[in-house]
This record gives sequence, C-alpha cells and structure tokens, in this order.
Amino acid sequence: MRRLAQARGEILEAERARRARGGSVAELIEQLPKILGGDSARGNAANSRLVEPDQEITELRWPDGRENLVSDDSLASLPILSDTDLSAMIEQLSAFERELSDDRRRLHGVIDAVEHEIAVRAAATI
Repeated sequence: MRRLAQARGEILEAERARRARGGSVAELIEQLPKILGGDSARGNAANSRLVEPDQEITELRWPDGRENLVSDDSLASLPILSDTDLSAMIEQLSAFERELSDDRRRLHGVIDAVEHEIAVRAAATI
C-alpha cells in the first residue's frame, strides 16, 4: 500500500509539473517509466522486505476510506482534475504515505527486536 501511495504521489507531482510547463498528457504518459523508475524517496529494493510471491496479500481497509487514495480511478481523470483537487490529492497522499511509512518502520522495529531475541536465545542454547 505504501508503494502504491508513493507511486501515485510521484505521478501526481509529475502531472502538476506538466501543467506548470504546459506539456501534453501524451508527454506525461511517455514519462511514466522514468517517473516510476527514477530516483525517488523509495529505498533500495535489495534492502527492502518483500512479500513472498505465493503469500496471500491482505486487503487493508481504513474506517475513513483512505485506501481509496490508491485504489480509485482518479489517475484516469487527471486531465479533467482541477488544480485545487490535484493539490489536495497530493497532500492527502503525502500524509497517507508518511503514516504508512511510520507504521512500517515501527513494525519492522518489532520484527528486528523479535529476531534479535530469537538469535540471543538460540546462541544461549549452543
């Protein structure tokens, strides 16, 4: 979910830049591989914890429906989205991504602590 929020935010930022310079939607579409594959705040894939391909993905739901920020069809509506709505979406996605990143960081802290405790206990039994 966090990566979806990041990618969507990057696309929306590129759309804002496209509008500012007067570029076409076709130019934005042509730039998508660069937008999604370029340098960004995303970490190195080698250092990330990836989901196993055969593992079932849990669908997340928030009481206020924030998952719609990454699952609705607003990207298809970019050309008709107002500048105000575009800015609001970027702000909402940025806040959502920060929240997800903070939660992820805390969860991985717990995982690391558990793994460390397991290693300590395993070493003590040798």
